[in-house]
Amino acid sequence: MKKRDILTSGTDGLIPQGDAARQAIDSLRGYVYQVTAAALAWLDVDGKSKIFLEVAEDYAVVAAGAISAVQVKDTQASGKVTLNTESVRDAISSFVTLTALNHDADVHLRYFTTSEIGTEKAIQDRPGGVPGLVYWRNVAKGADATPLREMLDSDKFPDPVREFVRSRGDDELRRDLFRKIHWDCGRPYLASLRKEFQDRL
Repeated sequence: MKKRDILTSGTDGLIPQGDAARQAIDSLRGYVYQVTAAALAWLDVDGKSKIFLEVAEDYAVVAAGAISAVQVKDTQASGKVTLNTESVRDAISSFVTLTALNHDADVHLRYFTTSEIGTEKAIQDRPGGVPGLVYWRNVAKGADATPLREMLDSDKFPDPVREFVRSRGDDELRRDLFRKIHWDCGRPYLASLRKEFQDRL
């Protein structure tokens, strides 16, 4: 008996039809991608570290007073990401919250996504004239923080982020923010992640 026959047995062949826009296929794929990425991280956890799922972000690795929280995004179908992308701004806000809640720990946040880094549409939204997430990396290495500081202190970000920025000088902001959020973009798709997991097992 075919799989379709098993599923429709006793229903006179009736198959419910629904609104395709409401189906959760994209969400389910995203969850599977998150679980696979977390499973790969679990393979790297040593005896002195612990991994937590859905406690601080999608997963977090805790070791020696440090928290490495990871947001996992299978967002390639949604296009490229920039500093204007809602999930990117949410990640920055989330980092500020995690830092406040875990003030005794060295908190880092990794934004792990299948999406590539994009360029902001408006020229005035490109700090230093380059894509915002590229410039973020430049500031972490020592570039002028002013363009990003001005963007983060705008009404595009919630008050906790703005207060975080205002309370720190450039060197402190570089140490406490720009070097602690890692934009890990253009990551492998689910099939590649699964293969890597299977190969390592």
